Amino acid sequence: MGINELLAEKVRIDGKFLVNDPALVLFKKDWAKVEYSWFEYEEKALQVMKGLKGRNLKAGEFVAIIALNLPESFFALLGAILMGAIPVPINYLLLKNEGGKEELKKILDDCRPSLILANQSLKKMLPKPESEYCIPIEQIIQEGKEALAGRLAGKNNCPEPRHPSIPIHPRKPQEMLIMPYTSGTTGKPKGVMLSEEGVLDRAVAVLGYYRASHRERVPSYLPLGHISELIATFFGQLYGGYTVYFTEHIEKRLTDAEKLLEIFPLFLQRVMSTIFLGVPNVWINFQNGIKKKLNKIPLISQIISQLRKFKPFNNLVTKMIKNKLGFPSTRVFITAAAPPDQIDLAFYRNLDIAIDDIYGQTEVCGPILVNGEPIGNVQVWIGSQNNKITVEGPCVMLGYYKNPEATSKVIQGVTLSNGETRRVYCTGDLGRKNDAGKIFYDGRQDEGGKGGNGEYYSASKLFEVEKEIKKIEGVAEVVFVFEGRPFLTALIFHQDDAVQNSLKIHINIRKCLDRIGEGFYKVKRFKVLSKKELILTPTMKVKKKATIERFKELTDQMYEEN
Repeated sequence: MGINELLAEKVRIDGKFLVNDPALVLFKKDWAKVEYSWFEYEEKALQVMKGLKGRNLKAGEFVAIIALNLPESFFALLGAILMGAIPVPINYLLLKNEGGKEELKKILDDCRPSLILANQSLKKMLPKPESEYCIPIEQIIQEGKEALAGRLAGKNNCPEPRHPSIPIHPRKPQEMLIMPYTSGTTGKPKGVMLSEEGVLDRAVAVLGYYRASHRERVPSYLPLGHISELIATFFGQLYGGYTVYFTEHIEKRLTDAEKLLEIFPLFLQRVMSTIFLGVPNVWINFQNGIKKKLNKIPLISQIISQLRKFKPFNNLVTKMIKNKLGFPSTRVFITAAAPPDQIDLAFYRNLDIAIDDIYGQTEVCGPILVNGEPIGNVQVWIGSQNNKITVEGPCVMLGYYKNPEATSKVIQGVTLSNGETRRVYCTGDLGRKNDAGKIFYDGRQDEGGKGGNGEYYSASKLFEVEKEIKKIEGVAEVVFVFEGRPFLTALIFHQDDAVQNSLKIHINIRKCLDRIGEGFYKVKRFKVLSKKELILTPTMKVKKKATIERFKELTDQMYEEN
C-alpha cells in the first residue's frame, strides 16, 4: 500500500480510522486550538495538488518546499506527493545566516525545481532572486480551493467537483518519492533519491518497534528537512494514523530562539505527547533548564535532593518535573540525528525517562538501529575491512541525484540466487560492537588524517576525545585541527555567546584537556568561539573542513604561540 492508498484508507467512512478523527492540531499564539480531521487534511492536500497543477507542475518534476512545522507545510508535502511530483524538503534553518543561504542556493541550482514553495513568513527571508519567484504555500492552497470551486479569478468557469478523488498508483514503489538533501560534513549538497518502498519500510519498522497506534500524540518541531522528523511525524502518521501537533510559535525559531525555548514546555504541556523525538541539544536544554531553576533556590534544592532518597517523595518530585516538561503521558523518548554522548542519561533515568538512541542516515530513509539493534526489514553489519557500518535492505536510497560517481562510492549491487538485486550501502560511519553484539556509531572515517610529523589520527580515537570535551556544560561542537600540523589543537564552539570568553569556561576546558588524550591525541591549544560561527550542512551537521578554513588565521595563531 502506497502513500496515496494509505490516505484513502484514513478517510474511508468504513475504514480503520474515522474520517473525523483529528489528524493535525495547531496551537495558535494565544493557545487557541485549531483541529484538522483526516477528511480536512485530505481536502487541503487535494487543494494543494490542484493549485500545483494550475501552476503547470507535472508528475515527476521537483517542487522545493522550505517549510516550518505547520499544518500547511504538511498539506504542501502531501499535495505534491498525491499528484506524483517529487518534493525537495529544505531545512528552513539555512535561512539563519549567509552561509546557510549559499547552501540553499546550491541545492536549488542542483535540483532546478519547477516550483519553490515556502511559508509566507519565510518568503521574505529568502535570498534574491529565489524570493521573487517563491510561492507562499498559503497562496497555493487558496488557488487550488478557488479552482476546485470553479471560481478562478472571481469567474464561474466550468465548475469542477469540490472534492476530487485521491489519485491511485501515481508511482511504482521503487520510483523516487522524495529527495531531501545532504552533504555530509564535506563537499557540495547531494540530493538523496528515496523510494516510496524505502520510506514506508522505515516508517513501518519504527512504528512496529514501538507498537504505535492511532491514539499516539506526537509534536512536530524539528526541521522537516531532517529525515528523522519526516519519518516520525509526516510519513509515520500517514501509516499509523496518529495525531500530530504544531505551534505557531515555531516562527520564532529564526528570529527569537530563546523565546521559543522558553515557550516550548508550554506547548508540550498542551500536547501531552505519548511519543517524543528530540535531538541531543533538545535534551541538553531541558536538563540545563531544570538545573538553572534549582540553582535559583539552592537550599530548597539541597532539601529536595535529600528527600528524594525516600521513594514516595522521589515519585512525587519525578511526576512534578515530568508534568512541567510536558511528559506526564509520554511512554517513548527518543534521541536521534547525532550521538547521545552529551546527554546525561543518568539524570533522565532518575526522572523515569529512558531515552532510546536511534541511529540512521538520510541515505537509508532514517532509522535503522535502536539502541544498537537493527529494526525491521534491514541487515546491518560492520565491514571487516574498513570497520564501517554497512546496510542492506529496501530502505537503501536509489542514489545521489545526477551524481553517479558519488553513488558508486557508497552503493554496491548484490544479485541474489533468485535473480533479485539488492543495494548494499556503506555509510562512511565507523562502527563498534559492544559485548552484547550491539552496533554503535564510532566516528567518521573521513575525519581522520595525517599530522605534520607523519602520525595518523584515527577518527574513532578523535571521536572519543570529542565526546569528553562535549560533556563540558555549554560546549556545542568541537572541530579538531591537525592535518599537516605539528600537534593537535581544537576550535571549541559554545552555546552561549555571553560566556564564550569567560574565565570559568576556559578553566573547565583546560581541566578536561589535561585529563584526556594520550600521546599526539593530547589537545595542546584551543580557542572558544560562538556556535553561530559554525558552517553547517543542509541537515545542520558541522562542515568541519570549511569551518577550519574559515578560521585559518586563528588556527595559524595557535601554532605560532609560544
